[in-house]
Amino acid sequence: MVDQSQVAAGTVPVLSIHDARMEFAGVKALRGVNLELRSGQVHALLGPNGCGKSTLIKVLAGFHEPAKSTVLTFGGARYEPWGTAHRAESLRFVHQDLGLVDELDTIDNFALTLGYQRTRSGRIDWLRERRRAERLVRKFVTDLDVTVPLSRLTQVQRTTVAIARALADVDGVGSVLVLDEPTASLSNVEVQELLTTLREVRATGTAILYVSHRMDEIFEIADSYTVLRNGSVVGQGQVADTNAQILVDLIAGESISARDRSNENQTAFTATGHDTFEVFGLSGPTLHNVGLTVRSGEIVGIAGLLGSGRDELPYAAVGESRDGTSARWKLNGTEWSPRSIGECIERGIAFVPGERLREGVIASFSVLENASLSVLSKLGTRGWLARGVEREQFKHYAEKLKIPIGAQDRSVVTLSGGNQQKVLLTRWLWVRPRLIILAEPTAGVDVGTRHALYEMIRAQAATGLAVLVASSDFDDLVELCDRVITLRSGTIVDESVGAEISATNLVALMEGVDN
Repeated sequence: MVDQSQVAAGTVPVLSIHDARMEFAGVKALRGVNLELRSGQVHALLGPNGCGKSTLIKVLAGFHEPAKSTVLTFGGARYEPWGTAHRAESLRFVHQDLGLVDELDTIDNFALTLGYQRTRSGRIDWLRERRRAERLVRKFVTDLDVTVPLSRLTQVQRTTVAIARALADVDGVGSVLVLDEPTASLSNVEVQELLTTLREVRATGTAILYVSHRMDEIFEIADSYTVLRNGSVVGQGQVADTNAQILVDLIAGESISARDRSNENQTAFTATGHDTFEVFGLSGPTLHNVGLTVRSGEIVGIAGLLGSGRDELPYAAVGESRDGTSARWKLNGTEWSPRSIGECIERGIAFVPGERLREGVIASFSVLENASLSVLSKLGTRGWLARGVEREQFKHYAEKLKIPIGAQDRSVVTLSGGNQQKVLLTRWLWVRPRLIILAEPTAGVDVGTRHALYEMIRAQAATGLAVLVASSDFDDLVELCDRVITLRSGTIVDESVGAEISATNLVALMEGVDN
């Protein structure tokens, strides 16, 4: 039996993974992965979408039973979580899908995991339940109503609830917290708040396995790292001994360079087509009479902090506002007020929503069924679907967007986040829009797939497609956009072009400080 003082001192790992192997229908998802977590340290698990990160986490959670060669030890003892009796209570998870019940409020979501506190008579003590929920949530935010159903909260707020629930009883030496892309939908300010909390958790001796695609977070919070690609470990070591470019190249499997805009001039953009899309009068609780124009072949970005109106703008622009914000369009001089996404599609405007799993893909449908939803009426006659035509047309987009060969009949949720995003883009490019609006287009997408998406979007713009991108990720804006419009407190404060489009400048503009 391992002396727990050795675990506390970090001389013995609190969690050890040796020769982890996993196959799905002959496809090798994990190929002999070795990894160790030590008390009081944050270990970053990195890699492209589909590399095996989520599979490894599901093995740890007992969701998948790996090959017999796999050996896990927890606190020095053999650990087999796929046998329910052997699951460790001190190993806690926040998965990508959060595991929340949207119809229930924060109080009930906490109680489903932590149990209900009761009075002496055996009744639920709702006052104590509410106080506990408020106490846990206030580690991150102060204005979240714990009595509101989660379906009425934003993605950021739901993520916060999931993290607060996982951290509720995970602390101290011998505990492990697994966070699978917890910041994918968080603003920069919220990311910093979360990292502050995680430093406090680390200080208690808890080991943290941290999955993220954001390089800046890795160098802020992680002590060590493991990079997976195609189910194998391709890099491992101490964060202090590496740099962002080395990690990016390991993840991508090739050298990827960021766009250098330092020498770009600020000359006017030259449209590649004749369409001009002007949205104006965007007004509501968050936006205040905002207007902007996008021209054929142009990529325009929307930047801003949480609450600036950045997240609300793309939904309001297509008549799907979640807070009552209204908008008007002027399409090549003709005015029109959108009432639904259906009307927008008829006028050549497509929309890829920001919450891929909740608003985009249909989990029970195959990849092909998800992709062709937007064009079913054009793929047959008299109510009959021409499946041969459907498959042939899908093949064209699958090759262009590099969707995995043979994936068309698989359930869409078996794909990585990056490939799911490609399926959504296929759905809306298939209708051949004149303008496409993208909300958080690379959330939860690895660096290699991200750059592939950038190339694809730029290629579509070169053919004359107008693109409007609302994103909290500076890379999206810097790598893609011809112009970036910055929002602050619901109004436009700046329009950046050329060399002005940099992370440093955008942060200064969003936060209202001198650059």
